[in-house]
Amino acid sequence: MSHLLLRRDGLPVAGVRAAIMNPPGLPIGIAYIKHGPFWRRFGTPPDESIYTDVLAAIVEEYGFRRGHMISISPRPHPDFEVVEEKLLRQAGFVPRARLRRPISYFLVNTGIGEEALRASLSQKWRYNLKRAERNQLEIRFLDPMEALPEFEALHAKMVARKQLADRDPLHVLPNIFRQLPPSCSHIVTASHRGETIAGAVIIMTGDTATYLYGASTEAALPLNAGYMLHWEVAKWLSKKAVKWYDLGDGFGKLAEFKQGFVGKAGAVLQRAGEFDFAPTVRSRMIGETIYGARQAKLAVRSVRRSVKRQLEQCVQQAALKASSWKRPERFLG
Repeated sequence: MSHLLLRRDGLPVAGVRAAIMNPPGLPIGIAYIKHGPFWRRFGTPPDESIYTDVLAAIVEEYGFRRGHMISISPRPHPDFEVVEEKLLRQAGFVPRARLRRPISYFLVNTGIGEEALRASLSQKWRYNLKRAERNQLEIRFLDPMEALPEFEALHAKMVARKQLADRDPLHVLPNIFRQLPPSCSHIVTASHRGETIAGAVIIMTGDTATYLYGASTEAALPLNAGYMLHWEVAKWLSKKAVKWYDLGDGFGKLAEFKQGFVGKAGAVLQRAGEFDFAPTVRSRMIGETIYGARQAKLAVRSVRRSVKRQLEQCVQQAALKASSWKRPERFLG
């Protein structure tokens, strides 16, 4: 990891955290910047010249001085994603082909106020929220370090219940909580009759709050605890003048839940993709080799998932045939 900070008149105005990825034995590779650079100070008008300046600093440091190919994946934002893409192109960055299965980001517009936000919800979401409000759930906003053990236990139960492959790096949360200002990180829980049944880790950065991790128990489902928890988070963010609540990606029923919460006033954005800058032919070749390896890995993973689904379907069909098979009467005792 590498960090670059840009100051103007001694005041930090922009910066990046770059992941340096180089093949073994080679001094150069890719400087990868995800959801960066940051350049807009909360509460002040955005200045595009700051973004242009930090791009120039990134190119000078990671491109010309260190020799890496640079890849930037802009942060999904309803207001500034288009602006950043324009400035990246003007700085000489070239868009890379989008992923086959685009990643979608569901953003709730918490800047419109509680009344307008409730009216924006889908009909099904409002119905389930009303049901949740009758269940006497207690929503608590807790100190993240103090509540972390409880959240980790909740998360472990959820993983075991759903039989998931646990890839959530919860071990990084203590460092995140320590490094961020106290007002930026929170753990929110929903309890019923004294038992914690759902929880979420919320990170606030500028005009956007991010739903980083979530967990729930079996008891949370019939009580619609997720609806109540996220609604209270949205109301709380609205009072703090945070404009967007980023729910992240989602599939199947989870995507339906998030889409209903986004409603009419929110936004669903597809990942903007990656923009590349290569200072030399060599850096371009090495960068393309790394991306080729990534694409091959994704292809293998896709084949494995496809084979697994086919095997599961065969097993299910065999089980159905076995359960419907009846032995002839002459074989019955």
